[in-house]
Amino acid sequence: MEQENLNLQTILQEATNINTHPQRLQEIYNNYKKQQIQQALTSNPNTPLEILIKLAKDYPAQFLENIALDLHLLRNPNLLAEIPEKSLISILKLPQAPKEFILFSLNNRLKVSIFQAIFSTHTQLWNEWRQNNNQAKIDLTRAKLSDANLTRANLSGVDLRGADLTDADLTDANLTRANLSGVDLKGVDLRGVDLTGVDLRGVDLRGVDLRGVDLTRAHLTRAHLTGTNLTGTYLRDANLRDANLRDAYLTDAHLAGAHLTRANLTDANLTGTNLTGANLTNANLTGTNLTGANLTNANLTGTNLTGANLSGADLTGANLKNTKLDENTLINNKWQLVWEIVNHPQSYRNLTGANLTDANLTNANLTNAKLTGANLTNANLTDADLTNAKLTDADLTNADLTNANLTRANLTRANLTRANLKNTKLDKNTLIDNKWQLVWEIVNHPQSYRNLTGANLTDANLSSANLTGANLSSANLTDADLIYADLTDADLTRANLTGAHLADANLSYANLTDANLSDANLTRADLTDANLSYAKLTDATLSDANLTRADLTNANLTRAYLAGANLKNTKLDKNTLIDNKWQLVWEIVNHPQSYRNLTGANLTRANLTGANLSSANLTGANLTRANLTGVNLTRANLTGVNLTDANLTRADLTGVNLTDVNLWRADLWRADLWRANLWRANLTRANLSDADLTDANLSDADLTEIKLNDATKIDKDWLFLNLIKTKFNQNKL
Repeated sequence: MEQENLNLQTILQEATNINTHPQRLQEIYNNYKKQQIQQALTSNPNTPLEILIKLAKDYPAQFLENIALDLHLLRNPNLLAEIPEKSLISILKLPQAPKEFILFSLNNRLKVSIFQAIFSTHTQLWNEWRQNNNQAKIDLTRAKLSDANLTRANLSGVDLRGADLTDADLTDANLTRANLSGVDLKGVDLRGVDLTGVDLRGVDLRGVDLRGVDLTRAHLTRAHLTGTNLTGTYLRDANLRDANLRDAYLTDAHLAGAHLTRANLTDANLTGTNLTGANLTNANLTGTNLTGANLTNANLTGTNLTGANLSGADLTGANLKNTKLDENTLINNKWQLVWEIVNHPQSYRNLTGANLTDANLTNANLTNAKLTGANLTNANLTDADLTNAKLTDADLTNADLTNANLTRANLTRANLTRANLKNTKLDKNTLIDNKWQLVWEIVNHPQSYRNLTGANLTDANLSSANLTGANLSSANLTDADLIYADLTDADLTRANLTGAHLADANLSYANLTDANLSDANLTRADLTDANLSYAKLTDATLSDANLTRADLTNANLTRAYLAGANLKNTKLDKNTLIDNKWQLVWEIVNHPQSYRNLTGANLTRANLTGANLSSANLTGANLTRANLTGVNLTRANLTGVNLTDANLTRADLTGVNLTDVNLWRADLWRADLWRANLWRANLTRANLSDADLTDANLSDADLTEIKLNDATKIDKDWLFLNLIKTKFNQNKL
């Protein structure tokens, strides 16, 4: 026994001695399996590599401490791929596992066992890697993850089909876009888990606590949710076709835009649930509690609501065609009446003074109906038949009468404020006030150069109307809807357009001399060559409007909003009243000069396209969301400038000092940044496609998720460790 111990001691000394020949070390490995000896062999730099990688399975710490490891890695670039899987797993489980080993395993050897080894010890590393490689396909199908601790795991987009997640801890996990089809989730607490866009088709979720979980855009077709607690759950735009939600708790859940075609919601609790725009076609809601639910614009075609409680439910714009109600359905009188009109058509219906606000009466048969004094504000009467209907004193504010039949109808004194009369059918027997008759003619019988001098068109819906060359001098268009209207070359001299809606309207060459445009919305309006001299534009919105060559002499633009407006060659004079910020923008665009001092200037949302700002001092200026397309910024001082979301397409930034500049999400497509100084600049999510960064200084710049392409010119030094893939912060892991 004593002799044996002496022999083992001798063998241990040999195994430990770094001068022992590799062949002798291999013999010791083959003949002596004592832990102490094997451990010594793992630490010995002379131990043959093929033996070392096997010993790493049981002695991973000693393997990593072996001083010859770095040399082996240099000699054999494929070493990490050759390490046996069991040995690699042992290494990855160590807190001191090298990042190179972990990242290589994630990028090249990822499978269930590798994932579990990494995640168990290096959760943050896994999460950050997944965030920066969110397009990588991760296959964890049929993974055995029962009882696994997946707290805060980033499993976004991971394929987990058929995986066993029984009793797994998924607290605060991110499962957005993950495929969980056929997954066993028994006993799983999903509260706080991000399941946005997750695939749960056909999954059994009975008994799973989903309170407050984000399932926005989730795929839940044919999912089993019987009795499931979905209180306050976010299911916006989720696909729940053919899902079984019988007895489910959906109180205060968010189901706006959800697809619930043929879903079974029998006896479910939907109290206070938001179902705005939801599609419930042919769904079964027998006995369902919908008290206080929001069903605005919901599609309830063929929906079974027998025995359902809709007390206090909002059915604004809801489609009730072929919806099934019975004597046990509790529904407010107003919506009961709408349902009857839609599903039980009859002539000569008496609806005098009826409250039909926000009702969806599409295709309704209201021939000969008596609607005197009825309130049809915001009602949808598209394709409705109102032949010979009496609408005297009816309120049709904002009503949609597209393709409605109003032949022989009486609309005397009816209020048609902003009503849509496109393709509405009138005839010589239709009684309608002159104002609305005129609106109807403008909308349905377009003609150029129409004479509308002094016309009263207040509150008229003239969206997309053809009013080219029209004479609207002194016309009253207060609060009129002229969105997308064509007013090219129109005469609007002294017209009253207070509060008018002119977004996207074409007003090129229009004469708006002395017109009142206070509070008007002219967003994206084309005012090229328009005459706005003496016009009143106080508090008007002109964001992204085109004012090229527009005449604004003597105009009043006090408090007007000109964000993104094109002021190139716009005419101003000393009598033009305009806020200082936009006056400065106009000066920069129209009176270029070098060495301009713009220190600390507020130029947010300014349109400076093509401006010459060479050698300008912009230190500390705010250019958030400014349009700097094609701007010349050579030799300009941009230290500390905020260029968040700025458009710098084709901008000349040659040699510019951009130290500490915030370029978060800036568009630098084809920008010239040759020799630019971007020290400590924030370029997170910036677009550098086709940009020239030759010899640019990017020291300490934040290049997280920048967008590059093959045409981007950038020194290789800044692309260390393949960071060209727009994941520049990957190695910060």
